[in-house]
Amino acid sequence: MEQMWEKQPEFDAATERLIERARQLAPVLRSRATQAEALRRQPDETISDAEEFMNAMVPKKRGGLGLGARVLCEVARELAHGDASAAWTIAFLIEHSWMACRLPVEAQEELFADRSFILASAPLTPWGSAVRVEGGFRVSGTFRYASCVWNSDWTFLSSMVRENGEMVAYTFLIPLSELVINDDWFMSGMAATGSSSITAEAVFVPEHRGMRMEDFLSADRHHGVMYEETIMRYPPYASLGMMVTAVALGCAEAAVELVRDRLASTTAFGGTPRIQLPMSRDRWGKAHEIMRCAQLLYHHNLDFAIKKCDAGEEWSLEEVGQIELDQTTIVHMAQEAVGIVCDGMGSSPYRTSDPLQRARRDLDVIANHAFMDYDLIAERSVRFVLGLGAGPNDPITTRATTQRNRR
Repeated sequence: MEQMWEKQPEFDAATERLIERARQLAPVLRSRATQAEALRRQPDETISDAEEFMNAMVPKKRGGLGLGARVLCEVARELAHGDASAAWTIAFLIEHSWMACRLPVEAQEELFADRSFILASAPLTPWGSAVRVEGGFRVSGTFRYASCVWNSDWTFLSSMVRENGEMVAYTFLIPLSELVINDDWFMSGMAATGSSSITAEAVFVPEHRGMRMEDFLSADRHHGVMYEETIMRYPPYASLGMMVTAVALGCAEAAVELVRDRLASTTAFGGTPRIQLPMSRDRWGKAHEIMRCAQLLYHHNLDFAIKKCDAGEEWSLEEVGQIELDQTTIVHMAQEAVGIVCDGMGSSPYRTSDPLQRARRDLDVIANHAFMDYDLIAERSVRFVLGLGAGPNDPITTRATTQRNRR
């Protein structure tokens, strides 16, 4: 296998090119944000503009760029400077093509026959029901939070299947043409992610488009381990969790920087320039320092995850707990920083056309995402950090570690 140092210059150059492209696209996304919120999904032009990102993490043998977690997270972060909903949508679409490369080879050959990426949503929380039938499965039920479903052709979803007297979670990939998309995404924040629910009515899924969920989300018990790219051996907390964190961080960075610019150009009631008010400067400085701490923690975790995963090292439960606790802490720091600067700028940030009010709404919703819900994450993660171990109700995304950890 080719050594990492031999391909690093090309790898790094491709990564930086896409990050720079995301930086250039951010103002365009900001200009479309109001339109996107009215649509409650991303405009087709945005998906077209983002097409060059879509195969970033698809292995080269499938026609992709074979890049890693840094491009996923930093592209998401830069795009979120323009619009968090757009960043969320594009980043999930990038990641879901990567997920498709974990499926059986027959499915991959079907999916990547004509292009090097797929457009797919992925409501992975097990809902509905599935039964084994000849040649595959039959799936029924309604599945919530299918982010980017209106911009997709496929969807992953998960259901419980009875096997050997036990209920086992399976993940399936299904064409959206065989499902019903429910127009039910009406939200105050992250409104343009199109995260509607979808309904399956006894839909047949062939065997090769289904996998045990724990294997599908594992580091090394899926079919993507045949590829040389180390990203194909990353567990979800080292990729998906970091990407969600990056969207929140980028959104907050843009808001705090916008307020910095406005301090010199806006006035408080009575005409005093904001920048001359000690409390306004102190408020911005506090938000600025919170963001610096969040950035340091983000970079530490991203570097740590990449180094550990690229080296093929096992994750202890204590390490899993710490990175998940750090991720939700970063998101809540971003939420706090934006709240601080918005509260010190009078009523102007709450005009419907102002990006600050959108950033605040978006971060409030991200901070309550299942991966970032502090009440939920802190209980589990602190338990792991203290060495108290996993419980029977802990999610599969946490328990799906490496094969070695399961011996």
